[in-house]
Amino acid sequence: MRCLSVLLGVFLLAAPLQAETPRLHQKAGPRQEEAVFQQTLDLWLDAPGPWRLLASASPGLTFSAGESGMLREGTLLEGSGPYRGRLELELRCQLPFAAGTHTWELAVSLEGAQGLVGLELAEAFWVLPLWTWEAEVERKGEFIPLPAQEWFRLAADDRLFYRGQQLLPKVPDESTQALGRPLGESEAQLAWLPPFLSLEAGERVEVSLLLQGPAPPGTLVLAGSPELWLSSRWSLAGEELEASGSGSNLSLNLPPLPPGSHELQGTVQALLPWEEGTASVEASWQGLQAVLDLEVRRGWFDYGGVERIAVQGEGGALLLPQGRLAQAGQPVTVPSGRLNAILPLADPAQPIWTGLPLGESLVHTVEVEGAELSSFFVPILLWDEGFSWRVAAGSAKWLLDAGDRGFTFRWGALSVEGSPGKARASLTLLDQAAEGSWRWRRTTSAYHGSFTAGSWRFSVELPQAEGQSPALAAAYVKDRWRLHVELGDVRLRFSGQNWTWGGALRARTVWLASRDGALQLELRPQRFTASFKPGGNTRLQLALEPGQLRVELKHLPWEGYFHSRSSGSELGLRFKQAWARDKWLFLSRGALQRKGGLTLLELGQAAGYQLTPWCTIYAEGVFGLLPSASWRADVGVILTPLPQVVLATGLDSQRGWHWRAGIVLPFGGRETPEECE
Repeated sequence: MRCLSVLLGVFLLAAPLQAETPRLHQKAGPRQEEAVFQQTLDLWLDAPGPWRLLASASPGLTFSAGESGMLREGTLLEGSGPYRGRLELELRCQLPFAAGTHTWELAVSLEGAQGLVGLELAEAFWVLPLWTWEAEVERKGEFIPLPAQEWFRLAADDRLFYRGQQLLPKVPDESTQALGRPLGESEAQLAWLPPFLSLEAGERVEVSLLLQGPAPPGTLVLAGSPELWLSSRWSLAGEELEASGSGSNLSLNLPPLPPGSHELQGTVQALLPWEEGTASVEASWQGLQAVLDLEVRRGWFDYGGVERIAVQGEGGALLLPQGRLAQAGQPVTVPSGRLNAILPLADPAQPIWTGLPLGESLVHTVEVEGAELSSFFVPILLWDEGFSWRVAAGSAKWLLDAGDRGFTFRWGALSVEGSPGKARASLTLLDQAAEGSWRWRRTTSAYHGSFTAGSWRFSVELPQAEGQSPALAAAYVKDRWRLHVELGDVRLRFSGQNWTWGGALRARTVWLASRDGALQLELRPQRFTASFKPGGNTRLQLALEPGQLRVELKHLPWEGYFHSRSSGSELGLRFKQAWARDKWLFLSRGALQRKGGLTLLELGQAAGYQLTPWCTIYAEGVFGLLPSASWRADVGVILTPLPQVVLATGLDSQRGWHWRAGIVLPFGGRETPEECE
């Protein structure tokens, strides 16, 4: 479903798989092309010498700090020795053509130093310890050590300490931060805090509604989307209120409010939607309305958001959506849910369509024998809940994949990628030279030199840009031992007949692994991980942290996990299996999850029959506990009158009539050499 506005989220990440991270939000108008965020970072850094604070953004997001231009990755700030100060950061998001909810990521890292990064947002103050375990928070008389490389959200009365020194006596008043001005001066008397959230199915979050007094007693009405469950327990100034209604609609009787700001607190939980989208909770009180927007994602029931396409062939190159390359002869993974095409570079006129019902049940064959790649130009026109386009072009020396969301271009050592209005280029030079015992290599960013003397190897990196310091490193390799030393880091590795072990000073990590990769163990401060892969498609992973345990098991087509933490436990189990028999196509799937006190279940079976090589009929039935029992059915037909044309249409009990279509217009492509006598 197309929306009239675009909801944006920018994540500031320091480590993958972190459950809670700070977010910046903005709602964009239908004609808005770019969203701009202004944000300040507080820095408390300790370093014996030079250091750099770095950032890397996902495509479509750029940043700038100080007088530097807009970058997608690079240095935010650099210096030498201890540093205490603030950094002004500007973020710019290029909005995709299609409406909906879009997310970008910004990862920050620190080299040559350790310390804290502070981020002050409307809803709270966030702290990120980088390479230090000496930060702690005093909360209600108890001290909480902060894990490194993870964001931590401060509560209202928390005190932040670093190396015994108090940095923050208190968090800035959340009410004034939320509205950008004191509530007593604001025209708005009703506002959600925060105004936007993103939840997975089963996830529960606490929300706050700010009210401005004075006001007489009255009734506050909360009306939520069917994909949400509103808790019946709400409190005002610490006192629980009586609520009537249940599910997604509640009524609360509010007492008279004295002058000033008042915070109403409660919880909202996401149920399992049939499709991902945007839900909302509307609050009505004293003739005022305030809307809380929520992105509801299917999470565990989305199977990673990918589909696996089986492609047979011997080494044929494939151009995947978003400009990625793969090889035929093994399954390839592409984003699910949207119509698109995979192009065999040996013959772009024979596309492999993705995003269709039962697409994972087919086995495609790419013929490459006797074919030589010539120049080609292939426009691709797609309609799937809105129009989109893509152009692929190339030859034996260069390759272009462009669309309404971005482009990639490769030509030898040159690589260019970007999004609408922005571009980023990189050029790899491999100039090499030798002088005595030294070996030199030049790239666009630096000169790299190496010198070998017996078991020792010394290396130096000389940046070409002004203001950057050289980097020195030394490595010792003898028999089964390997030692690597550089500024601020030492790494050691020993390789035995059946086992290898080692450690790293900067990462504070020690590890042990079997040579066949079946077992891997890693120990860090306050974190232990283990991975066991006995063979085939089976893998068991375990992660243990203070107060947390996570176990993941994969034995295809089955997957499962168990996660236990202080706030509760959750578990999930799922499978997806596609197969074909003669002209029949089948896809079976099922997922179960226990999360946030809810038991969610979804079972689906799809079947299709190929009437002709260009006509396939299909039917799908799905039963779900969302958590109430529900079902949906879909019947339709897939037509491919030509390999370059596809049309899929059907009738869904939830969506009604739906259709998607695509056409590939190839120019050039495959050449077969002539036989000569």
